[in-house]
Amino acid sequence: MRILHTSDWHLGRPFHGASRADEQAAMIDAVVDLVRSAEVDLVLIAGDLYDRAIPNADAVMLLDDALCSLRGAGARVVAIAGNHDSGVRVGWGERVMAPGGVVVRGDPARGVEPIQIPCDDGGPPVVVHAVPYLEPMVARRLFPAEEPSSGREADGSMVAAAAIASAISAAVGGPSSDGCAHDDDPFLGRLFDDEGRPTPATRPSLHGEPRGVPVGVPVTHESILRRVLDGSRAQAASIPVQRSIVLAHAFVAGGHPSDSERELAVGGADRVSLRCFEGFGYVALGHLHRSQVLGGGHVRYSGSPLAYSFSESEAKGCWIVDLPVSGPISAEFAPLGVGRSVRTIEGSFEQLLTDPALTSAHDDWVRILLTDPIVPAGAMAGLQRRFSRAVLLVHRPPTGRPLGRDAVAERIRGRSDHELVEAFLAETLGSEPSEDDRLVVKHAIAGTEHDPCDP
Repeated sequence: MRILHTSDWHLGRPFHGASRADEQAAMIDAVVDLVRSAEVDLVLIAGDLYDRAIPNADAVMLLDDALCSLRGAGARVVAIAGNHDSGVRVGWGERVMAPGGVVVRGDPARGVEPIQIPCDDGGPPVVVHAVPYLEPMVARRLFPAEEPSSGREADGSMVAAAAIASAISAAVGGPSSDGCAHDDDPFLGRLFDDEGRPTPATRPSLHGEPRGVPVGVPVTHESILRRVLDGSRAQAASIPVQRSIVLAHAFVAGGHPSDSERELAVGGADRVSLRCFEGFGYVALGHLHRSQVLGGGHVRYSGSPLAYSFSESEAKGCWIVDLPVSGPISAEFAPLGVGRSVRTIEGSFEQLLTDPALTSAHDDWVRILLTDPIVPAGAMAGLQRRFSRAVLLVHRPPTGRPLGRDAVAERIRGRSDHELVEAFLAETLGSEPSEDDRLVVKHAIAGTEHDPCDP
């Protein structure tokens, strides 16, 4: 079976205030073309479909077009909610779309419910364990606090696998000989009864004994993800031979972030270990925007298909993964070649406007490091006439980097409001303010000092 692993589309996300709708549409077209040309059987989207929990209408329509086009290209699709998504909003239609070969999973309570993918290569079944992003304080409700018992590990990090398997089996009607409720199509079998009616209880309940969080045990990204994947391992045990995949959105220890990810927690508390993913054949991850390989090759981040910060100058694309009937997986990174490049240029105002070597940056997303001692008036507007997509200007004078907080405090200490404003005008305009400017400053400051409650 051939898989395309992608993630972190962030549909609707601007770049420093500039729209990227055209690039995101081109990115989806490129992914669909790759699915068709590479004869991909299954597309995995590892979270952050949207950039906001409540996406704009254009982003919703773009995702709708993407899912329809991917299915039309012959691939089934399994996607999950990321930390930027609202799980309820992205997963609202799962039971309706699943019979058509598209699962968008947003409910963390269904993270232990396996998805079996039909395959005709003569090998064992392919089972996807799709785990939406698990925010510890939200996901904690899946594991109500309870008193510890001798049957549980002392550190509370694991759940009794047999108990979870029993609960899941009851919730989904019990696995058949091939691990699914029906033999024809597991998408349809798990969500509809024998007469084609929607099944009312399709989600496994994680409440009750013995699946709670022991009293006094902190709930972390690691502990929650591990508990859900323990349930997945227990459920997978009902299928003696299989090709197993985990689809998750998390920050795995050892991964390299960029400047565009939203922090999940402060001080590294969001990290999860590779040990969480033991026992699975392939782990398709989302959250980190750089493509990277962990865990000896079976744990991978696809990275975002577009650069969302100036720290992401590397090639963007997807993983094409082959799961053979037997033996190790093989994976190849497929660059998409879409989207404008991100580029940082440095120099004086005059150099940046005249250097012929910078002509190629005209259509790139540009960050400018300006080295003039004083920023010329209208510098950004002037530079944008040459670099139409310059979106960020950083003043880096010859004395070094912009002043840090402590240096700024020292620079302004003991100076009056009039002196500070006039110094700002001098630095911005490149010359000392005129007498008329000083008079305007004087009246403006006097206005701010007047108490409107005074008669």
